[in-house]
Amino acid sequence: MSQNPAAGWAQVDVDALLQTKWEGLYRDETIYHVATPALYQIGGKWFLYAQACPLPANGNYIDGHWDLWCVSCDRLMATLPGCESIYVPPG
Repeated sequence: MSQNPAAGWAQVDVDALLQTKWEGLYRDETIYHVATPALYQIGGKWFLYAQACPLPANGNYIDGHWDLWCVSCDRLMATLPGCESIYVPPG
């Protein structure tokens, strides 16, 4: 995260968007592996769009059935000093 796209980048908490912390949403049977996440603000609300797959029988997410998910992000999370907070999925 940075206030300048050309410099000053710092990593936010690595668990900020960790799907296993999404209470009531994450399950091995539905959203075992999440890829290509993107946050969008639409109509004043934040949403996370991502591809996700359930845990395949062989345990290899590459063989999973990938679906597009959209999750409402209603929980405000502080990021880094001097930077904006972000909205993340419930957790």
